[in-house]
Amino acid sequence: MHPTWSLNPYINVSRPAMLIRLAELYLNYAEALNEAEPGNPEILEYLNRLRTRSGLPELEPGLSQSQMRDEIRLERRIELSFEGHRYFDVRRWKIPDEQGSNQGGPFYGMNMDKGTYLSDPEFHSLTISFTRTPWRNRYYFMPYPQREMDRNRELVQFPGY
Repeated sequence: MHPTWSLNPYINVSRPAMLIRLAELYLNYAEALNEAEPGNPEILEYLNRLRTRSGLPELEPGLSQSQMRDEIRLERRIELSFEGHRYFDVRRWKIPDEQGSNQGGPFYGMNMDKGTYLSDPEFHSLTISFTRTPWRNRYYFMPYPQREMDRNRELVQFPGY
C-alpha cells in the first residue's frame, strides 16, 4: 500500500507491484539447490513444505538428482498451473520437444462431434484438435525487430531468423 493512501480524504496512488507466491519461491530455491548442490537436505525441506501444506505425503530422502529434478518439475506443474509459468519453464529446462512438454506438432482432445451420450467411447476417442509448427531451436530466442537492426548496424540477428 502506498504511504499516502487515505480513505478520508480519498487518495489513491496507482503503483505497479510484483506479485510472487511463496510456493514459487520455495520451488525456485529447491530447483536451484538441486542443480548446484545435489543432495542438499534443504531441497527436500522446501519441497515437503509445499506437499504437506496440500495434504500430500512427504518425499523420502535418497532420491538422485534426476529423480529430484522430476519431482520438482511435477510439483511446479501442479502448484503453478494456469499461472503462465509452464511456457517459460519448458524453455528454461530445454525440454520443449519431449513427450508431455511438447510445444509444437499435434495437440489432441476429445471428438466433440461423435457419440450420443457423455460416456460414449466414440466421444472419448483421441482426435487432433489443432497442429502447431514443429519445434525448432530458434524459438528459444525472440528475433530483433527490423527497426532495431536498422538503428544499430553492429547488431546481429539470432540464427534462424
